[in-house]
Amino acid sequence: MSGFQFDRIRQVCEAADGVDRLRQLVLDLAVQGRLLPGSMVSPWRRRLLTLPEVADYRIGKTPPSKEPRHWDSGGIPWVSISDMEHFGNLMETSRGLSRACVAETFKYPPVPAGSLLMSFKLTVGKVCILGVDGYHNEAIISIQPKAGVSRDYLMRVLPSIAKQGKSKDALMGATLNSSTLAQLVVPLPELDEQLAIVAKVDELMALCDRLEARQQDAEAAHARLVQALLDSLTQARDADEFQARWRLVAGQFPVLFTSEESIDALVATVLELAVSGRLVSASTEDPPAEQLLCEVASVKAKLVEDDGLRTAARNDVPAEEHYLSISKGWSYARIGNLARFIDYRGRTPVKTMDGVPLITAKNVRPGYISREPREFIAAEEFSSWMTRGLPRVGDMLFTTEAPLGNIALIDIDERFALAQRVICFQLHRLDMGPYLRIAFMSRSVQKQILDMATGMTATGVKASRLKELPLPIPPLGEQRRIVAKVTELLALCDQLKARIAAARAKNAQLAQALVEQAVA
Repeated sequence: MSGFQFDRIRQVCEAADGVDRLRQLVLDLAVQGRLLPGSMVSPWRRRLLTLPEVADYRIGKTPPSKEPRHWDSGGIPWVSISDMEHFGNLMETSRGLSRACVAETFKYPPVPAGSLLMSFKLTVGKVCILGVDGYHNEAIISIQPKAGVSRDYLMRVLPSIAKQGKSKDALMGATLNSSTLAQLVVPLPELDEQLAIVAKVDELMALCDRLEARQQDAEAAHARLVQALLDSLTQARDADEFQARWRLVAGQFPVLFTSEESIDALVATVLELAVSGRLVSASTEDPPAEQLLCEVASVKAKLVEDDGLRTAARNDVPAEEHYLSISKGWSYARIGNLARFIDYRGRTPVKTMDGVPLITAKNVRPGYISREPREFIAAEEFSSWMTRGLPRVGDMLFTTEAPLGNIALIDIDERFALAQRVICFQLHRLDMGPYLRIAFMSRSVQKQILDMATGMTATGVKASRLKELPLPIPPLGEQRRIVAKVTELLALCDQLKARIAAARAKNAQLAQALVEQAVA
């Protein structure tokens, strides 16, 4: 294999899509006649022929989809691209044709089982073997090789040919018919070499399958190891035991956290430790959370008296609702007693090209507000729209459905409007916001939210139920230490992800260079 060293295969495999690159390399080399050892020494015994010279083929048809008489679920198989498994055998189709449709629309015998199918529109170069007699749509051709041409050889070389530059441009043009397909140029060696190429491609594809299986096994084992170690952190009895276990895990960061999935698992663990009181040490100097909640209740009572505040929930949180055991000095409180709810569900604003920014559920991401996509309402409509209350910097936004459960602190200092499916928690104590954001993002609280949700296609939670959500509340001083530690650890996770992304990009560039060298 000219220009390629097999001892560098491992370098290609280290790229995120390395094995797929190897598979494509095998097919490209097969097309070039450089896959067999003998082809490296002497000229290939091949001819360059157009597709019509090596095979007969037919473009399929699609009957009118809205006429039920054309279709029969138990009828004659009809193939669409979505039915095809690349390089597979097609035994079943999602739709079938009625006999009347075949007589009226197709007017020719079914494509026989064993035929080669190839897509040439939308997904260019997808191939499979038809395992049953049937028909196919107009984005697929059925191919019958001529004498001296191996069907299996065409199956292995046509995908690369169909995707090459001018051929692909021709196929993706406005006219998709036999004349455009006729531009495909097929290198055709003698039959014995065709069969040898098929055997070599299959041998190397099997090797790629084994490489991929080994990678998947290694990744699964790695994921289990990471999860077991992270579980050991969440099982720590207190902050001191957590710190001891954390030091053991932290010493193996470069080995353990080598994928985005493993880092996401670490983030979830950090958030869970934070809300369960095992991330930082308690302090006897911290006034208990009960004192803080009394201060919150005083603020709430004044808002009820002065502003007619209606957002409220039950005051008690009985033990059976304690989904996490809490440390000494902690208390449970319901979110409806910690914040006023500003809810614009049931109304849809008229959007404009510019004006006052509109924040929708699409802008509220897990933990932060994105300004994309950018939507607006007319400036003159702002006052009449935002009659239920104005969000403040430091308040929280929560998505009630599509997506459900995203939470973010408001950091927008210009005026903005709220849309449906977003509730603003206008906190009675703004200094509780940073901790509450962490709590809402934790697995345990997200589970409580999901358990409250209703609906089948679009799962959502009603404000009346959400108000009763109990949250574990630490003393204010411990809240601040939790926020500082979580901020520190999540910054570390971001750094790890950046390193992984940089390494992945480098590996991808190296893999691309090696593959280009091999086919040059």
